[in-house]
Amino acid sequence: MKIKFSLTFVMTVILYFSTSSLALAQVSLGNLDFKNSAFSGAAGKTSFTVTTTENVKVTVTAVNAYPGSTNSAVLNWNSAQGLGITSVEDPYSEVGVYEDIRVSFSRQVIINYMEFSEFYQINSVGTRVRGTLAAYFSDTTGYTYAGDAYPDTVASYNLSPAKMILLGGYLRLIPYAPYAQNNRFKLTKLNVTDNDGDDDNIDDPADNCPTIYNPDQKDTDGDGQGDACDSDDDNDGMLDLNDCAPLDATKWRTLAYPDADMDTVRDSLNAATIACFGVTVPSGYTTNLNGPDNCLGLANTTQSNFDGDSLGDACDSDDDNDGTPDVSDCAQFDNSKWRNIGYVDADKDTVRENSNPVVVACFGTTPPTGYTTNTNGPDNCPTVANTTQANADGDAFGDACDSDDDNDGTPDTSDCAPFDSSRWRNVTVYV
Repeated sequence: MKIKFSLTFVMTVILYFSTSSLALAQVSLGNLDFKNSAFSGAAGKTSFTVTTTENVKVTVTAVNAYPGSTNSAVLNWNSAQGLGITSVEDPYSEVGVYEDIRVSFSRQVIINYMEFSEFYQINSVGTRVRGTLAAYFSDTTGYTYAGDAYPDTVASYNLSPAKMILLGGYLRLIPYAPYAQNNRFKLTKLNVTDNDGDDDNIDDPADNCPTIYNPDQKDTDGDGQGDACDSDDDNDGMLDLNDCAPLDATKWRTLAYPDADMDTVRDSLNAATIACFGVTVPSGYTTNLNGPDNCLGLANTTQSNFDGDSLGDACDSDDDNDGTPDVSDCAQFDNSKWRNIGYVDADKDTVRENSNPVVVACFGTTPPTGYTTNTNGPDNCPTVANTTQANADGDAFGDACDSDDDNDGTPDTSDCAPFDSSRWRNVTVYV
């Protein structure tokens, strides 16, 4: 499509291209100055290559596309004007209708503007007339008209958007009618933006880390982000910053808690740094945030603790904290009961009938009816309650069940002084 331009009278022809539509991370090549002596070797050659400080190869080629002809076009150069083209088939001109200059790059680049030091045509009688030049970019269809100039003048032109030259493509500068065969121009400058922002020789569209130098393009987890810019290289869910094995998805952590008895309850609240691990925790450690373990050295996953003291039931010698060790406690989880040994006390006077202990139902403070825990006795009146065990005559029977308490031979029922062996009768005495 031909674009109409207004003319500005300046000393150079500059073609501007907008980069606003290209959101790329770029390292600018700056202005490629074709007047630089680095291009002096191009004179007389069909093709010439220069490597920039950014390690981008710029190749300039003179092409004669006249049907049936050999490529007789060669480059010419001078320090005042830059690069041009000469053809033996047009002895009085520098450029013929079938001849053009092509500029290619070893990377994808963006052309921001072009600058020419000559831009005019010579007509058939040798008079300078307005010059016309077409700029063709290998990533577009057809020609993009760069504009034209009047005799001995040059013009400024704006063109949008900026043009990307794909790898293997080129910029083609070709004269346009009516006097294309006598069109003169010199390429002075190209402002080029490198399409390899990190200078790793991988073009940004293909670079898996376009802003970070990574020529190896290593991508451990295959997620499309190179390791150099991937925050989780092995895609294990742990950021590389915190991952002890950032390239091994089976391991990512080093902090765990000691668990000596391996009951999955941590021994303390203090984490330890151990060898890198993943799902499976090394033996003797846990990642659980329970605990601390109330039975260190003795497995007790449930952490049951009946009496609520500092020791779990698995290692507490008195689980109900009733003062009786569990080994002797008939109800180790009931602090109201702890013993089952008593003595027969049929008359319930708290005096045992004999010294033979018997096993009874588990009890605590109060023994079952008919039993006592007292170690007194044996009861001197087994069937008659006599807590005091009084025994006036000191025989085998307590006063409560002794028929002759003073042992004077007179039954208490007939004895006027049942507790005084010196008296026992009160009958009438005859004088």
